[in-house]
Amino acid sequence: MSRGVGHSPEDAIFNKRSIRVTASAKLDRTPWFRLVQTAYKDPFFANRASRFTPSSWRFPCVYLAVDKQTTVAEAFGDRMALAQGAGMRVFSIPRAVADGYRSSTVETLPSDLKICNLTDAETLQNTGLNISSYHLADIHVPQLWAERIANHPATFDGIHYRSRHTDRHCLAIWIRPGATRDITAEIQFHDSGKFRHSHEAYASAALRGLTLSFL
Repeated sequence: MSRGVGHSPEDAIFNKRSIRVTASAKLDRTPWFRLVQTAYKDPFFANRASRFTPSSWRFPCVYLAVDKQTTVAEAFGDRMALAQGAGMRVFSIPRAVADGYRSSTVETLPSDLKICNLTDAETLQNTGLNISSYHLADIHVPQLWAERIANHPATFDGIHYRSRHTDRHCLAIWIRPGATRDITAEIQFHDSGKFRHSHEAYASAALRGLTLSFL
């Protein structure tokens, strides 16, 4: 076990923890933004490459960020960091890949979603999770924590967290298996254009001293 990294306990232990519930109305951050591959037709899906998708893959998720630049960083930040670390001056994305991404905007969220707010120090300590654990390159660790949170008796609808790339606010909202409430009908996504045409794509690369190129 790596120093400073906390691995999640079993459900029987975790479920005894009293964890504060934050209503989505208290987040006070709208609109929210999303960047996703257009190949995924449904906004909610169990993306195994995303760190707060519960590890059972039974909870379809949608990922949102408080600004477009954070959505770009969440999608491409690791690859940009590798390019920066290698001393590259240009970060290239094949045009065909870039054109498979589009941005969308959520103007408002349902006000009564039950959120596990990991940006709140008390809630973070309630869970027993630490920041090192959800910043790990090995995303299986935070995914298992997300599974524990999703299965907790508080019946959370998602997680509020900070991007490890920009430190800005992000949300992972999921659909609970067997839920009678249709959250997908309550969240409206408005198309806001191609990733390749966005100012934020170039700005994210520039922050790392890179010039963005679409081949």
